[in-house]
Amino acid sequence: MSRIITALWGVTTLLFMCVSAQAATSLDGATLVNEVTIAASGGHPYQITQPGSYRLSSNLTVPGSLNAILIQASGVTLDLGGFSITESGSGGFTIWDEGIIHAGNSVRNGSITGWEAAIFLKSCSDCTVQQLILGNNFDAITVGVGGLVSANVLGFGIVAALKTDPEGITVAGNSVVSGNTISGFASGLELGPNTLVGGNIITGNGVGISFDDPANVVGNFLGGNGKDFSGNTSSDNMFNNNPNS
Repeated sequence: MSRIITALWGVTTLLFMCVSAQAATSLDGATLVNEVTIAASGGHPYQITQPGSYRLSSNLTVPGSLNAILIQASGVTLDLGGFSITESGSGGFTIWDEGIIHAGNSVRNGSITGWEAAIFLKSCSDCTVQQLILGNNFDAITVGVGGLVSANVLGFGIVAALKTDPEGITVAGNSVVSGNTISGFASGLELGPNTLVGGNIITGNGVGISFDDPANVVGNFLGGNGKDFSGNTSSDNMFNNNPNS
């Protein structure tokens, strides 16, 4: 009998170890990120150092003015899983690249509220930011060359902001900005050269769209901004069907 019990305990222990080993990954192979896994990795910022798929499996509340998630690799897909990332203090970056050059990263599907900068991937080329709800982040989205920023909802409504001139979306050259709703910023959308901007709703900002280089701006709705457009008005720019009422 004792041998049977010992064997059963061995099997139980093995099963527990297997379940524990798999607890950090989803069925489709994505690495799961939550308060427990972040604590086990050493706390915030949670560092992504390898390419692959990562997914939040709970809401995150980051203490003080710490940064939340640092992406240190190319080829990273970060799915917020419909969860939120909030901060209990002030300042800090939610998801950023520390100024190190990367490519092909993606962030999508969740909400981020109350940060110094929500998505700051300025050094990431060909990165994608989609389907996020971003509220009261001082700088909402910044991406590098060749970025795709689409289907996000951005709002800034803090009356007594810690800093002046909050910015909605800032993109480097050869990017696409489509289907976003942007309101309440000093500057709603700042464009790099040769950017395509279409199907956005840009309302209630100090300046709707700012640009210094050629751009293609077609089919956006602009209304209630202090100025709808600011920047270079040369013939290199294409502005068509952008109603403001």
